Amino acid sequence: MIGVVDNAGQVASVYCHFDGYLEGVGRTLAESWNSKEDAMRLIVGGGCMRALDHTLERCDFFENEPFEMFSSIDEFVGTMASSDIEYLYLFVDGRWVVMSDHHEVNPLTEVA
Repeated sequence: MIGVVDNAGQVASVYCHFDGYLEGVGRTLAESWNSKEDAMRLIVGGGCMRALDHTLERCDFFENEPFEMFSSIDEFVGTMASSDIEYLYLFVDGRWVVMSDHHEVNPLTEVA
């Protein structure tokens, strides 16, 4: 899951099916989607996806699967407990952070 915290503290998020590990989605987010504006454009402009890429045009989006809103970071993080999701990526406070299924939170730049 990929999310961005908005000004009200809500999280806009999308699901990405392939390459969710750090060397895939993590590295692509850090290299190509590294501002709040870019991250919001990815999520709101595309929706849930099969695969993330370096430009919106090259991402492989599912049809009719828009982004999802969570009321808080805690609600967003709670999706990990009830799914097979291994990594959550969240753009917050001007940077990407990643949480693994081991509940470690790290700045993405330190791990990707």
